[in-house]
Amino acid sequence: MHVISKYAIAAVAATAVACTVTGQPAFAQSSATFHGTSVAADNNPGSGSAGWVWVYGSAEYKATGGTIEYEKWDGSKDELSVGRKGSQSRDLNQKVKGFRACTNWYIDGYDLRTCGDWYYFA
Repeated sequence: MHVISKYAIAAVAATAVACTVTGQPAFAQSSATFHGTSVAADNNPGSGSAGWVWVYGSAEYKATGGTIEYEKWDGSKDELSVGRKGSQSRDLNQKVKGFRACTNWYIDGYDLRTCGDWYYFA
């Protein structure tokens, strides 16, 4: 009979946990903010849907709201927009591949949209 010390068991358990964590996607949920617009995407929302997105519209001076632009794993792109200080979410039938936060503006008679960087899930 072999006797295994508690330190050896702890080392094996730590290795197993490290392998499990590194084998998973980097993040199930992520968020971003750009000029007062906050957005989030989740690939494990717990609602039974494959993915989920959320947006809160900017209240910055001359901002008219916000948008989350997102890409699904099949390559299709979509967006969800709200007005100033508005908030809305959407359940998706696919996981989110990438997303970015955009702020909508009305400046000198023109509707404009400026966007932050794209963020991608592993």
